[in-house]
Amino acid sequence: MTLSGRRFLIVEDEAIIAMMLEDAVAGAGGEVLPSVASVAEALAALETLAPDAVLLDLQLGLHSALPVAWRLQALGIPYVICTGFGEPALPPGATPHRVLFKPVEFDVLLAALETLPRR
Repeated sequence: MTLSGRRFLIVEDEAIIAMMLEDAVAGAGGEVLPSVASVAEALAALETLAPDAVLLDLQLGLHSALPVAWRLQALGIPYVICTGFGEPALPPGATPHRVLFKPVEFDVLLAALETLPRR
């Protein structure tokens, strides 16, 4: 699997999980942008870093990451939700490419990221 030529933003509030995800993406050849851990940081990063795709934790601390999902959709940036809370009750209109469950197997993660549409 290769993710070369693509820039990925990881939005994850657990530092150790973010590092493991970064390592997996970088190991598959993807460019990993600086990870962010909050809704505000993610929204700012979307405006300044221009990622090709995003790996989005659905719960960032006490806050839902749905505002980030809505912004991703408005910008046309494909994203994968990675959650530890089981099957999320996504509102109508939320359209992640895939929903993965923690702990995620890296081959499943990389396969999902590899199939994201290119921008």
